[in-house]
Amino acid sequence: MKYKKVLLPPEPYYSGRVTRYPDRKVAFESGLRWHGSYEISYIKKGKVRLNKLDCEIILNAGDVYVLNSQEVHSYEDIGEDTQAVMLNIIPKAIAPYVDDPHIVPSFKQPEGEALEFIRKTMDILHGYEEYKSKLISMKVRAVMYSVAYYLIRDCIDNDIQYVHGSQADDFDCAKSAIRYMHDNYKHEITLNEIANYVGMTPAHFSKYFKDKTEETFSKY
Repeated sequence: MKYKKVLLPPEPYYSGRVTRYPDRKVAFESGLRWHGSYEISYIKKGKVRLNKLDCEIILNAGDVYVLNSQEVHSYEDIGEDTQAVMLNIIPKAIAPYVDDPHIVPSFKQPEGEALEFIRKTMDILHGYEEYKSKLISMKVRAVMYSVAYYLIRDCIDNDIQYVHGSQADDFDCAKSAIRYMHDNYKHEITLNEIANYVGMTPAHFSKYFKDKTEETFSKY
């Protein structure tokens, strides 16, 4: 199957991306990762395990899941003939439509009307056979903003927000440490080793890691 991906480049920044699996297998073969964009996943067929820092979630055919900006995650294909589509939307594309454009909102999982609409529109995205056409790119962009509309209208989590460039950047060391631990799990990783890797003293890193992940390094 051909690799299919579309970038949507309205000025002055690209606002979104569509990735289909299994057309682009790397989406499910990468380890834990994170990115600045929101990621809305729709499972068309099969079964997927979504791994997060604090839990595992099984997504079945028809399920929709919203990952927030900077949320650490990975996917595993655990079904038969799995088909999925992921829509990524960057915070800058949403910022003009929220009350404070400097705040990056977090979204709760959609329910009711929002869930049904997003499921239908993601199914439409999955069905597009060709993304090179300018007309299709326009349709995809319209779908993206329609999904964003329902997320903003119905799903904003007012308890979890951060300012552009502050908390997201501040969490980078914790994420780097987590990635290092997952990449080197075959040997015992000491506190001194991981603290040295992120450029902190062991005492500072120990406190920092617990503040950011709500778990101690040794327990993690």
